[in-house]
Amino acid sequence: MEKLKIGILGFGHFAEQTIMPAVRRTKTMELVAIQKRNLKAAEDKAKKYGIPFAYGGEEQLLQNPEVEAVFIASSNNRHLPQTRLAAQFGKHVICEKPMALTVAESEEMIRVCKEARVKLMIAHMLRYSKSVREAKAILEGGQLGNVRFARSDFSIDANNSSRTWIDDPSVAGGGPIMDIGVHALDTIRFILGGEIEDVHAFLEPPFTNQQIEMDAQIGLRFSNRRFVSIQTSFRLFYETLIELQGTKAILQLRNYSFNLGTGILTMIFPDLSEKRWLVENGDFYKAELEAFARAVLNNEEPEIPGEEGLKNQIVLDQAYGK
Repeated sequence: MEKLKIGILGFGHFAEQTIMPAVRRTKTMELVAIQKRNLKAAEDKAKKYGIPFAYGGEEQLLQNPEVEAVFIASSNNRHLPQTRLAAQFGKHVICEKPMALTVAESEEMIRVCKEARVKLMIAHMLRYSKSVREAKAILEGGQLGNVRFARSDFSIDANNSSRTWIDDPSVAGGGPIMDIGVHALDTIRFILGGEIEDVHAFLEPPFTNQQIEMDAQIGLRFSNRRFVSIQTSFRLFYETLIELQGTKAILQLRNYSFNLGTGILTMIFPDLSEKRWLVENGDFYKAELEAFARAVLNNEEPEIPGEEGLKNQIVLDQAYGK
């Protein structure tokens, strides 16, 4: 079976603990190179995991003819410059969320990849969570009736993050809206369909060049006349919740964001009776990577192209008042 040879730019804790193992669980990808800012650290990791090539610089990895594509796992402010470089060297790109720091950066990422005729996919892995897909199927099957309201919440305690730059506005580009709120946004967009027509946001404290927000609430109005609330925080314990409020039933989904974990679905009916069941989320990181490999190997459009990341970025920019 043909395999896509991939390198990882920004081989930090997330890439080491999550992306590398997921690549190795696929049958269609092979990890051949990694990059860290510290060359010695990159070489040590490559030796530890049996990875053929290690680099301290981005260009050195991209110049390697063995590398056909890259996973960009670097800090948010590096997404555009690394995508630009990858396109310049003819490498296909799968980029971590958020796509970029601004709409303008996202648009440039799409443009440079199209001009270089390389694939660009945004790593919104939660679209591949099986419990998320079950919630979408229930909605589309009509079991909830006419869904008028929805919510999508995502919170973490940022004190537990291994990313030293998570509270640096110039590197992260924002706080929980940019980091995990984009997951809440993309997942509810995937489930509901339709386009977002209006955005209102409240941030505490206000985002500035010196400080990130720590809590936020975003109100969305969709083109299909549905209203959505997103709540996201860096000061609460880990929690993911999606709720769809329809005329026939309310559907709640929790724990959909745990790879290889179990989502909890609850349907609440007008008489207040409940049906509760569990759905395995599956290996959604593996599914995401396999989808990217298919797009490259079969010369197809990625399932989550740059244009989808751009739609999320438009909402993020509006939430920050950019």
